[in-house]
Amino acid sequence: MKTETIRLALEWIPNTNHTGFYTAIENGYYADEGLNLSIFMPDDHGDGRDWLLQGKADFAITEQMSLSDVFVKDQQTPLVAIAALTDHNLSGLLTNHQISRPKDLTGNTYATFGYPTEQAIIRDTINADGGDYNQVTIVPNDMIFDPVKDLADQKYDGIFVYHHWEGLMARLSDENEDYHFYYVKDYVPEFDYYTPVLAANTHFLGEHGDVARRFLKATRKGFMFAERFPEAAAQILMRYVPDRRLQESLVLASQSEISQHYRMPNSLWGVIDKSRWEKFYVWLNRQKMGKMIPNDIGFTNRYLDI
Repeated sequence: MKTETIRLALEWIPNTNHTGFYTAIENGYYADEGLNLSIFMPDDHGDGRDWLLQGKADFAITEQMSLSDVFVKDQQTPLVAIAALTDHNLSGLLTNHQISRPKDLTGNTYATFGYPTEQAIIRDTINADGGDYNQVTIVPNDMIFDPVKDLADQKYDGIFVYHHWEGLMARLSDENEDYHFYYVKDYVPEFDYYTPVLAANTHFLGEHGDVARRFLKATRKGFMFAERFPEAAAQILMRYVPDRRLQESLVLASQSEISQHYRMPNSLWGVIDKSRWEKFYVWLNRQKMGKMIPNDIGFTNRYLDI
């Protein structure tokens, strides 16, 4: 079988959101499908969706929130999520010890990544908890950051991150600081949106649908290996990205946690639930940030073997 190279753009440094891709390479799952997977991280730490639009990647890691920022401007943007990488939204607010719940950010400082949807999510999370987002000081996050040190140094009081990475990083840190973490989905049900997701350009899918199906078949096997053997999967991840000098204790703890979240109980990996996907858009459309997003755009399960 002729081997075909496909390109996957990450959205951030390699971490346990991505372990299944590396275990699929290591175990020969892509090779079994006649594929050679090339994984890279955009030099500008940009979202993978942009590399899809520029034709620099065949597949990319992004999130429903990021896709929505595109769709409120142009619903015809040729992007679509083709698989979910985790069962629930595991992101939330990481704060210093002075913030005992989201509402306590009132009168304090939040570091933003600068995305309108992100800021609206944080606003509604704080307000739903009884706080006042209008009384929160918003400062920019420079994207090259150490949230644990930044919080300890009082550069800001809260930031939006993943529990199974930065949240655990805080727990394992040597900083003389207590940290708190709050899942946004626990305060606003609509915030259990899909993040991260695997996405593709619809033009690419139209021409290479069989490649996408084989890619997802192998990728599912990789994530199921990571689910079943978290410690072995963590070792594979660290071996494939040695230049990143991933902290072993963090990778092992993170992999142990996220391996329980790669799929919903008794369900197949990758499947996106239509009602849950649309619930986030219903909330987003109420924000009137741009064009109304139809409920049925931005995702498909057609390339998964279900």
